[in-house]
Amino acid sequence: MRASLEELSGQSFLYVSGGHRGQDVLRHVLASSAWRPGLIAVVSDSVPLGAAAECDGVPVVAVPTEHTPDAWWAMAAHGIKGVLAVGVPPDLLEELSQKAFPLGVYGLQAGLLPGTAGPAALNWALIRGLTETGTSLVRYTKDGDGWLLVSQLPCRIEDGETAGTLCAKLSAASADLWARHWPGIARNDVALRPAGTWIRELGRRPEDGAIRWAEHSAASLDRWIRALARPYPGAFLRFGGRRIWVHGVERDTPEGAAVDAPTLTAVSARGLTLDFPDGRIRISDLSLDDGSEIPGHLLAALAERVGARLSSLHTGQKVLVVAAHPDDEVLGIGGTMIRHFKSGDEIRAAIVCSAESIRYREGEHDQPGDTQRASHYLGAQSIGLGFADQRLDRGSNLELIQALERQIQEFQPHVIYTHWWGDVNADHARVAEAVDVAARPYSAPGLKSIYAFETPSSTEWTASARGRAFAPNVFVDISEELDRKLDAMRCYESELRPPPHPRSLRSLQQRAAYWGSVANMPAAEALALLRTRQ
Repeated sequence: MRASLEELSGQSFLYVSGGHRGQDVLRHVLASSAWRPGLIAVVSDSVPLGAAAECDGVPVVAVPTEHTPDAWWAMAAHGIKGVLAVGVPPDLLEELSQKAFPLGVYGLQAGLLPGTAGPAALNWALIRGLTETGTSLVRYTKDGDGWLLVSQLPCRIEDGETAGTLCAKLSAASADLWARHWPGIARNDVALRPAGTWIRELGRRPEDGAIRWAEHSAASLDRWIRALARPYPGAFLRFGGRRIWVHGVERDTPEGAAVDAPTLTAVSARGLTLDFPDGRIRISDLSLDDGSEIPGHLLAALAERVGARLSSLHTGQKVLVVAAHPDDEVLGIGGTMIRHFKSGDEIRAAIVCSAESIRYREGEHDQPGDTQRASHYLGAQSIGLGFADQRLDRGSNLELIQALERQIQEFQPHVIYTHWWGDVNADHARVAEAVDVAARPYSAPGLKSIYAFETPSSTEWTASARGRAFAPNVFVDISEELDRKLDAMRCYESELRPPPHPRSLRSLQQRAAYWGSVANMPAAEALALLRTRQ
């Protein structure tokens, strides 16, 4: 039954469900007689009440995401003593953990902590071919991102396991684990132990299901599709300007096929047959964005491509981002990179100063790891060019120019993004000059456009009297990409600063809003078009 906050007084324990995982665990909890919550809160702007609506006799309240702070305060004030949160975003857990719940805030995390956790731990376990995962019962600490371990329950990943079957197993295991420890939790008598550093898995969104043929073998594509199958959105390939979603996969031959690159071998109404050097697979259960079947004319067009390399089914633009330092690519052009990725373009980020930074003490951060994690959110392949940080202004720029020429000749980009030549940071200015030389029309015949981006805390800090102020003339709408850009920036935790510093998350949001207001958009990135060929 539905409940208002005024009706909650006296309820003892709250179940907070976020997303589909929260609903799945709740369904198994309700099927057991071991424990029933005093109240259920569904936190989502899109996921229906689902299992919560079927819980006769337990009050249910739907909490829109933006109303969660007020809701938690009200629930604490009405006598809720403890919380079990499943599938709830970390920022909302932080709000929960700061409230006065005497019995604490608990969570059921997919994964065997302290290894991997987070919103996509189950998917990553399948993608990486792990043979075991599990569920972990934790009690969150006051900062919401810290935790103490109560107990764990391992779960074997069987051959051919899909996201759907593994999700069901973990949901049942989670409900069982909670039931075992509920008596002690109710008495506030639970043995807690620290369990090391929490390694949070990268979040995933539907666009991350894109199949990049050059990165896959038959074995890895088999895992990729199984990991993203229902109840998740699925993997997808691009053809004819459409996304074709894939939920079914079957390994046909384990031995290698007589091909040197992934090849389309057969097309039928039941699916596609694909040959790889390490074997053959068949993909099935295909649909378009709206869930409809693949129309006959699209299947016919695919049939005409039998024998072609899979990489030729979709040819988007090639985009090269040349950034002086790790994090510059996110700060300046992150939202635009994500737009390119969502359009199916191939993106390469060349990080010039990828050698050990002089800005950090040894062990202070994991620069290569930060860059790779950020690349996941940007949809890019990141390559380090190995130059030393803050030393590009020493001597000739010839070595850097030659390194960029090699990148351009090998990658053959259609679009290049790089720094504004007037940045106060000397490395940025040298990179901009080197790109200008390396990307001369005769050196890069396929190049159509070069853009310069601003870098917060560098572009705006150059002295105005020098006449090098940033002069944008192109504005890219990143309203749908801003949150993901901020996720990418969070990967560079050591580079973030508190507000009002330009490299704070709040300042990045405000900057996007400002440029958006200039161009009549909710949020934008500003660029200067340096050269274009039509």
